[in-house]
Amino acid sequence: MADKQAKEPKGAKEAKDAPEPSAEKSPGKLSPKILAIIAAIMAVEGVGIFLFVSMMSSTPKDAAADLITDENNPDALVEILLTQEQYQNMTSNQVWIWETEIYLKVRRKNQDFVQKTLENRSAEVQEGITQIFRRAKLTELREPDFRTGSRQLTALINDLFGNDADGLPRVDRLVIAKLRGFPRN
Repeated sequence: MADKQAKEPKGAKEAKDAPEPSAEKSPGKLSPKILAIIAAIMAVEGVGIFLFVSMMSSTPKDAAADLITDENNPDALVEILLTQEQYQNMTSNQVWIWETEIYLKVRRKNQDFVQKTLENRSAEVQEGITQIFRRAKLTELREPDFRTGSRQLTALINDLFGNDADGLPRVDRLVIAKLRGFPRN
């Protein structure tokens, strides 16, 4: 080690102990005053851009659409419950019970007439539906889309309610929401 000290010049030791004058003002460091000025300029710029964009964009109420409801439309379709009963079928060797839920799709302008007719002729409606289920073959009742029964029910309903003043059937269509059969033990 003594050799290393001897090789170093005398001025080198003093240069190590003294602070470097260029370390305080290196090009990578900025003074806190300049940083505060830059931050303030960026904040003002951000507020200016926000205000500009909000003034130039349209408001959501300009793009809002008016909602159209079917409450006033006389041709809008309304569902009316026709029956929600259990019907028996004895055409096979076994007694079957069929749970049903059937709705009528009716135009709003015919709704009152159909409801009054259902109230006044409810026994006749139930008798017709019962007759259809009692006479149907088990294969007809098990059809995936219940086509045969639907045709018979539609014919019964069209005979019962008839046509309106426009010549159209008062009942637009029949909706069979539930048709579930199970053998009775």
